[in-house]
Amino acid sequence: ITQKNSLFIVNTDLGNYQTKSIIIATGRTPRKLNLENEDKLIGNGISYCATCDGALYKNKDIAVICASPKFEDEVTFLAGLANHIYLFTPYKETTLQYDNITHFNGLPASVDGDKKVASVTFKGEAIPVSGAFFLKDSINPGVLLSGLDMAGGHIIVDRTQKTNIDGVYAAGDCTGRPYQYAKAVGEGNVAVHSVLDYLKKHKDN
Repeated sequence: ITQKNSLFIVNTDLGNYQTKSIIIATGRTPRKLNLENEDKLIGNGISYCATCDGALYKNKDIAVICASPKFEDEVTFLAGLANHIYLFTPYKETTLQYDNITHFNGLPASVDGDKKVASVTFKGEAIPVSGAFFLKDSINPGVLLSGLDMAGGHIIVDRTQKTNIDGVYAAGDCTGRPYQYAKAVGEGNVAVHSVLDYLKKHKDN
């Protein structure tokens, strides 16, 4: 997305589009950890949101790949649901002390399964699990538009879903947690009304 005077030009694979206002609703695109079969099994036992999908694994054994201590609150949430968690972290120390968590320092080599997650492989050993959660940072959507204010990989918005750039609004997972449909739909509704108000005020531009 580039700015030209009072207009925005959006470059896509299908062509270029010129507009007075934009709603960024890119969702959340997790950074891949380059684990074998990660792409193949997304949606088939691999999840990136503990609060969204945790209940699906109640009383089951799961793997959790936690990229940073800042996501350990999500591991705590999962520990209250799962039968057992095999926790893998690239960092050595963790404050998590639960009877149903086994901590491994390091990342699995792969997530395995034919049509859905069946195990993770760590140091040559296959550990049977029903699912795998990847808790990690998103790709920064700020690369789409120069000058967009960001915090923690999310777009900063006000109550009207307006960003720091006039005419640009954002809604959904790209604005931050919780990553849930209800929050995203509500923000989308607010953003649309805000854009309509913005266009009314700038109809002569």
